[in-house]
Amino acid sequence: MPRPANARLMKQLNRQAVLAAIRDRGPISRVELAALTGLSQPAVTAIVRELLDLGLVEEKGVGQSSGGRPPILLLFNPTARFILAACLEGERLWGGLADLSGALQVEAEAALPPDPHDPVRALGDFLEGLAARPGLRPPGSR
Repeated sequence: MPRPANARLMKQLNRQAVLAAIRDRGPISRVELAALTGLSQPAVTAIVRELLDLGLVEEKGVGQSSGGRPPILLLFNPTARFILAACLEGERLWGGLADLSGALQVEAEAALPPDPHDPVRALGDFLEGLAARPGLRPPGSR
């Protein structure tokens, strides 16, 4: 028998629904998000505020007004975070950094030291160098 969802889970699911709608349909207004997700406008506003604070969403321009104040449009920010991946194959290291849209931002390849005492350390150093590339913003910076 399915268990009822708790408030924390519902909040997480609602946040995911709003973020997915902004990512897939943006630029989009809060009113459109409420209609699309079935959430109340106050709930959408609170979730959008959280996403703005996390840098996952940006306000970009204004939409058409049907009377009253023009709506502020929201866009997904794919460079708010990055995905770091690595492959250790034989004597070679390959790594890449992709943004949240999956676009590769940085890639690098290197040889492992001839006799590495600690391949995990070599991999860690390689990944740190990859993540420290110029132009990449740390989480929370704008």
